[in-house]
Amino acid sequence: MSIGPWRTPGEFDKLYPGLSINDNRVSGSIVVGRTRLPVWAFIFEVIRDGYDSAIKDYSADEYGLSAEDCAAFIANLMQCRGEFGRLLLILADVERRERGNKAWWEKRRDRQRVATALRRCLAVVEDEGKEESR
Repeated sequence: MSIGPWRTPGEFDKLYPGLSINDNRVSGSIVVGRTRLPVWAFIFEVIRDGYDSAIKDYSADEYGLSAEDCAAFIANLMQCRGEFGRLLLILADVERRERGNKAWWEKRRDRQRVATALRRCLAVVEDEGKEESR
């Protein structure tokens, strides 16, 4: 049994407006709507050259993802703070360092880095009997 970030059996989840994840499509990448267009395929170009340049090649707007939608997604993602921001940075770093035939989740050191960050995030959100402040 191989490890990985996919649900078995695969599921379709619409967790953010205009974006979704289908474990059975594009290796479980975040995609535009119900398409096979992964965000990672065009987001670099959107940020570097602008949305209008990226849609010439990828037609994300035809699937209902506007420039404003892209900008809002990135802005909302970057709003993560503290332990959640650290988790994003660690995830981005292990993806950046991924080389060769092994994914980062197949490497013990990278799994441990992510697991530690996830545990810290869980500690923040789990009540543990603490009273919510209003």
